[in-house]
Amino acid sequence: MDWFLWHFWWLIFPIMAFLFGGFGMWMNYRAQRDRMDLLRTFAAQGKDPAEIAKILQAETVGRPDPWNDPTGASWGAGPGWRYGRWGYWGPMREWRRFIIFACLAAGFGIASQYADLPGTEHAFVLVAIIMGVLALGSLAFAVLSTMMSADMRRHDR
Repeated sequence: MDWFLWHFWWLIFPIMAFLFGGFGMWMNYRAQRDRMDLLRTFAAQGKDPAEIAKILQAETVGRPDPWNDPTGASWGAGPGWRYGRWGYWGPMREWRRFIIFACLAAGFGIASQYADLPGTEHAFVLVAIIMGVLALGSLAFAVLSTMMSADMRRHDR
């Protein structure tokens, strides 16, 4: 058993990714099921679909959608850090991904050179290469999203 744990320690990462992905899909299913139950309840009461839409929109109060905001306020004038022009939906998201993947690539590259764990050198090199490729892809998306969002407020109206 000790041999198995020593050589396959890295399996914890894909296993946890599968578990977190499954949990996220299950939570999304439950949210969709609850919305359908709400729609069935209102339909049984004979309510207007516009009223149902208002109820469902009430879930997102306080969370402006920058893609559907006719005022353009969510692109920098809003109070939330998360929804500003450089916030969660803007280019900053891609720049954060680039920084994270670049740091992970550098960390695994250093670990491949200096790790004192037998048999992990090639695994660390492989992970460093994968993280480097992801960093380059994120850099491309970050540059493109920065260039395209510079004039988005004018086109959003």
